[in-house]
Amino acid sequence: MTLFSVFTLPVCRTVGEWGALSSGPPFDVVQSDVSLPGEKNGIDLARELAAAKVRVPVVLMTGYTDHLQEATAAGFRVVPKPATPESLVDVLIESVAKASV
Repeated sequence: MTLFSVFTLPVCRTVGEWGALSSGPPFDVVQSDVSLPGEKNGIDLARELAAAKVRVPVVLMTGYTDHLQEATAAGFRVVPKPATPESLVDVLIESVAKASV
């Protein structure tokens, strides 16, 4: 169980907004909901990051079974909703630790 966590959280509301942030300082992890406004969703974002060979773990969240299955089948880490803040933090920390190995 995580006792203390500190995060800097830039917010992007669409996949398109990610472009401006992606050229800035590196991220330890990207967390996104699967359902996003606009034409692309969180799974699209994760795929674009993988295709661009951005070496950052991606954690997706969804409450929709079909999205959960699609994201899991594509090999992405998915946290089903609802999730407690503690469980999300634990998954984020675990994902960063695995990527550091």
